[in-house]
Amino acid sequence: MTIEENPYVEITELEDNSVNGDGAYIPVIIGQTGNTVSEDDLKVQTFERYEEACATQQNKGIGIDPTTNKSLAFLKPFLDECKPQTFEDIGLPKFHFIDMGDIPFTNGEVWADAFELAKTKIDSKVEIIVGFKKANAAEDITSEEIATIVGVLTSANTSLKNAAKRGNQRQLYFTVEDATDADMIELTKTTNATKIQSSRILPMEPKRFPEIAARYCVTPYYVEPGFLKFRTVSPDDVDERTQAMEKTLQNAGVNFIRKEMVSEGEIARICAGVSSAKTIVNNPYHDELPHIRRNVDHLLERIHRKASDILKDNETSFAVDMLQTDVDDIIDDEIKLRRMQEGTKLTVSEAGTTPNYIKIKGKAKAVNAVYYVDIEYSIQAPQAT
Repeated sequence: MTIEENPYVEITELEDNSVNGDGAYIPVIIGQTGNTVSEDDLKVQTFERYEEACATQQNKGIGIDPTTNKSLAFLKPFLDECKPQTFEDIGLPKFHFIDMGDIPFTNGEVWADAFELAKTKIDSKVEIIVGFKKANAAEDITSEEIATIVGVLTSANTSLKNAAKRGNQRQLYFTVEDATDADMIELTKTTNATKIQSSRILPMEPKRFPEIAARYCVTPYYVEPGFLKFRTVSPDDVDERTQAMEKTLQNAGVNFIRKEMVSEGEIARICAGVSSAKTIVNNPYHDELPHIRRNVDHLLERIHRKASDILKDNETSFAVDMLQTDVDDIIDDEIKLRRMQEGTKLTVSEAGTTPNYIKIKGKAKAVNAVYYVDIEYSIQAPQAT
């Protein structure tokens, strides 16, 4: 056989430089920027890179100074953490942004409008609020500040729940700049009259808020958020906490980073993915862990899409039977992938005598993550050699 050319390796640059976004959670970032923004004319912008967002408003950006622009200060470390380091890594192909200017959080109506506007981006599964900040970093968070923050989060939660009913399953991430661990705990504490407790609202430690939010966005739904190590946070960057303090934060539903020792050595990981619902005593919904919430949401999203296929189809028993088959196939598929457990069952039926109405009812049992490993051993006397 004739060798027609000298052996070589050729590199061809493709026009499509998009990152691997399969499995990524596209966010809508709803953030304060300090820009002049009309309360009656909020808009959603879409960007693929930091450089696109870091531009003047006239050039369709959100600003150019991260020292005064809270959202720009958030975006750089957020997108750096989202950036793939290996070919297999999930990256973030794009993100949406709603510029809230200097609109205060006490203006609840405008923030409620922003949450509804965020739902127009149906490819998004995450909303991120940027801008909460304590008035005085040296003092404890005040009851007035808690009331304002919880008021905004409660409005966001209502919007999230309404969207979920329509098949748009998503969660919201937030933090409070300059807040201490104790401050963050106050926002979810069961004994407080004013609090937020929802599996769709995830509090995060302020020091590494962008990185933790990013770690969630580029972690597949079926992976515990604390399983994969950070790309841009080293163990030396992590605040050291006592085991008791870590436990208190975790049980308060606050996401934070800690050092962990694995085979490769020390790494930085989220302690465990938790939500503000973690503080609900005897939670009847069993959805306080994002690992479970995201697994179930994915299942419901698949079923919602399949159910949407038969909307406006002829109202016959055949349509019900066909949808039941499709639902069973989806559940079987998720069980085979080890993302749902046996016992997950949803039944499709006609809603009594009401025409044009089909009900799907049942139970979803998500696969748990491994949170505890007990190792028991005893030391035996050595044998003589």
